[in-house]
Amino acid sequence: MKESYKNIFEKDNSCISIGNFDGFHKGHKKLIDVLNYEAKNKGLKSIVLTFTPNPKIFFRREKYLISTDKQKKELLTANGVNRIVFLDFNEIYQMDGRDFLKKILIDRLKMKVLVIGKEFGFGKNRSLNHNNLLELSKEFHFRLIIVEPEFIGENKISSSYIRNLLFNGKIQEANALLVNRFFIDGVVVKGSQRGRKLGFPTINIKTENTLLPNGVFKTITHIDNDAYLSITNIGFIPTFNREFAEKRIETYILNFNKEIYGENVKIEFLKKIRDEYKFETEKELVERIKKDVSSLVS
Repeated sequence: MKESYKNIFEKDNSCISIGNFDGFHKGHKKLIDVLNYEAKNKGLKSIVLTFTPNPKIFFRREKYLISTDKQKKELLTANGVNRIVFLDFNEIYQMDGRDFLKKILIDRLKMKVLVIGKEFGFGKNRSLNHNNLLELSKEFHFRLIIVEPEFIGENKISSSYIRNLLFNGKIQEANALLVNRFFIDGVVVKGSQRGRKLGFPTINIKTENTLLPNGVFKTITHIDNDAYLSITNIGFIPTFNREFAEKRIETYILNFNKEIYGENVKIEFLKKIRDEYKFETEKELVERIKKDVSSLVS
């Protein structure tokens, strides 16, 4: 998925937006709607230019992301973008902003319209922003469109704001800002089968998602084309003698008894039920699970 800027080329004139697009939220949707409208109106190809690794990860300003690159591509494609380019950030992070504009956007991607958010900047040390891009648009003959941010109350909708909500288990508040509900996906792997012995068989999921909020959640599990009500625990499973070194994702699916090891599943989060905590006995744990499950259908 990662591409060298030296290898990218576009034969059609394009309308481009640039950004990280982590967690496709309503501010992103506004930007993409403008991008698609302008592209269609002027007969251009709509292109989103994004980066891997994410600059926030690269510069160690962030450890966790809402979306994987694969999920990001799927979300942007589903919202009508013709082409998504994942530029290798290692190659371009020290590139002068003017060079980035000329060598990549103009020469290689044939950009005729650039759509950006008001606070966006790119190039080395964010040397290009909406102020100097306006002058450069005249020099290089492209149209610059600046899209105002979206707000909820006094808070600007941003990936950072949504990450903070998710970390604090505020799933419903985060979902209200995302275009799609918060989700993770991954492969079903074999676990300890302890849940089966307790009467609540779970699937264990290995995922590339890094933002995994702790707790017990009401979820919807998507398997193939079917969706099931479920309860998902993310944490370190503290009840059984020792905590695991890494977070575990265990999902109990209502009215489901198939073995699906090796299959891909998607877990969509609806709300947090409670924190994860240590029970003194298995009986206490079972009673709590029964209460959690009953809450799903109440």
